[in-house]
Amino acid sequence: MSWLRATWLGWLLGVPCIVLLALAAEAVRLGGLQVFVGTGMGLGVGLLQARQVRGCGLSAGSWILASALGLGLQFLAWDVAAAMGTTWTYHLAGCVATGGLVVGLWQGQLLKRHLVAPAWWVVGCTLGWGLAGGLTTTADLLVKGLALRGLPGAAAYLALVALPGGVLGLLTARVLAATWRPAVGQ
Repeated sequence: MSWLRATWLGWLLGVPCIVLLALAAEAVRLGGLQVFVGTGMGLGVGLLQARQVRGCGLSAGSWILASALGLGLQFLAWDVAAAMGTTWTYHLAGCVATGGLVVGLWQGQLLKRHLVAPAWWVVGCTLGWGLAGGLTTTADLLVKGLALRGLPGAAAYLALVALPGGVLGLLTARVLAATWRPAVGQ
């Protein structure tokens, strides 16, 4: 239950992280780049998950780096493609799912001595982040499609945007529970 809570709260923390990175980017005339969306959300989730993994001897810094850079790099690819003027479009859900794959591969290496089947961590991260990205996209489209405005619109949007963090936390918590290698003597 603590993993689910850490991931969900980390998702919520990701929103102000995105805002702070975007404001800093605006200050140096780099506003509008998507890399700050992925990096900010990965940072928020990674920061709070790191508190959980530190207890099993993993480096909190490595975990945070894997989360923030693993997710942020996919959004950087989106920015580079846009800057090159390609007609290739990159959608939020696909970007987040691809980032989830990179995060899962990186974190899977960090977790490999603790998991019976580290490959399932990669699958869980890819699916969890992908579902979270899809739900976020759906929330955005739903609020826009219903033309919710003012305080009710903001409340509906915030509630819908909070949900994906719970989905990510639940899915990855299930993978951890199913694949965690018991410590010697347990």
